Amino acid sequence: MKNSTHAFLQRRQHRKARHTAKRQAQRRAQRRAAAAEPSRGQAVLYELCKTIHHVFPNLLTSAPGGRLSQKSDYTLVEILLAGIMLFVFQEGSRNALNNKRDEKKFRKHYERLFKLRLPHLDTVHRVLCRFPTPSWNSSNTPW
Repeated sequence: MKNSTHAFLQRRQHRKARHTAKRQAQRRAQRRAAAAEPSRGQAVLYELCKTIHHVFPNLLTSAPGGRLSQKSDYTLVEILLAGIMLFVFQEGSRNALNNKRDEKKFRKHYERLFKLRLPHLDTVHRVLCRFPTPSWNSSNTPW
């Protein structure tokens, strides 16, 4: 009886080991498949960068890169990109994006993706308010 119990336990351990090995192989295959195709986040970032480069082809390369004034720490490119990103990220308010801006992980990813710093959105607002607003009348509407 002792031998049959021992044999039963051995078969059970072997079955469990085969099952575990099979599950691990399936997980490895899933991870390889997931690594081969971009994640949804990566695809969205790729499309975002493609769109920015399509709509603003020279924004990051040939826009005036100098400082806006003696007091300014940011270039015009950084200010304009932050203004665009306010709408792209759909945070709802400048304050909400400022809160995101203060998160270390968000700032690291933003700077790594765009190779630019993210200014405070009140600074962006003050700079963009300096630009004259276009006056559209019926004779020169773009549409």
